[in-house]
Amino acid sequence: MVRARHPASESVHPRPSSPRATGFQPAACLAFLLFIAALAGLMPISAVAAVAEHREEWVAAIAGSPFAEPLHVTSTELRNAVNGSVYARLPYSFETLAAELHSVAAWCNIFFLHINIKACVYDANPAADSLAIQLYIGRKSYQLPETADAIELSFQVATRTADHLALELHGDRGPHGSRDFRLHLQAIPYNENESLIHLRYSLRFGVLTRIAMRLYFATGGRDRVGFTVEDDQNGAPVQVGGLRGVIERNTIRFYLALQAHLETREISVDEQLQARLQRWFELTERYPRQLHEMDQESYLKYKHREYVNQKALQKDPTSVIPPDQWSREH
Repeated sequence: MVRARHPASESVHPRPSSPRATGFQPAACLAFLLFIAALAGLMPISAVAAVAEHREEWVAAIAGSPFAEPLHVTSTELRNAVNGSVYARLPYSFETLAAELHSVAAWCNIFFLHINIKACVYDANPAADSLAIQLYIGRKSYQLPETADAIELSFQVATRTADHLALELHGDRGPHGSRDFRLHLQAIPYNENESLIHLRYSLRFGVLTRIAMRLYFATGGRDRVGFTVEDDQNGAPVQVGGLRGVIERNTIRFYLALQAHLETREISVDEQLQARLQRWFELTERYPRQLHEMDQESYLKYKHREYVNQKALQKDPTSVIPPDQWSREH
């Protein structure tokens, strides 16, 4: 029987003891205070229970992680679906986090940093119940958006209260012939200056996609791994591969893009793109076993050219560049 362990990578170091070890239990204190608030009619009992339950679960997951930062990675694979989750504590107040991440434009900026995203454009109609995002997903090297796989997503903020943000991006079609693409983020306060998040990325796939992935895992992807460590049949610890490895790598890439976006949000607009690209690359290089794909010079060169193409696709009239000005050099 396989026994699961905590995620690990070559950059992982032991984490400090959890808050429970000190005798102070912030989750229990928060749950009590929220319960009192609910009794006073300030908040529905269901909302109190949801926030307290999330906080307890996420704090425990992060505290038990061996990463050198407050971060926990996990994944599951079913017969026709796979999902990956990141639990993290970020050094931003909940108000800051919620104000930044409810924006569809912010999520396009976040997606674009991913090495396989060739462009991201969005419908900025504020009156719509959900907003549309178009992702162009392709190979890791430079690629024109017209030759990439175009995926349409709906962006919807499900919950935005004083202590809970929940949003989802969903598409019927996913990359590489998959379906039911979902990226779901929840955030709650940790303390006055920090927030907890749960980022979940999932896909469903059919027979053709599974056959294509098996071919990939038998050739170029046979040595690729994720972050979770489990015991094999002989009791030796191994990092997960296969579909779980794929979903963990991409979930972490999206999380690090979120982190890079937040870290550079106060930089001048003219300098933001370069700063975000550099920061995302630096963050991914902390985990070279899983995430290294190319040198920084190549990544920056490809992304700057792809950004020109993205601006040509974006409907915002202040940033439109005609398609005949797209960068077509290889």
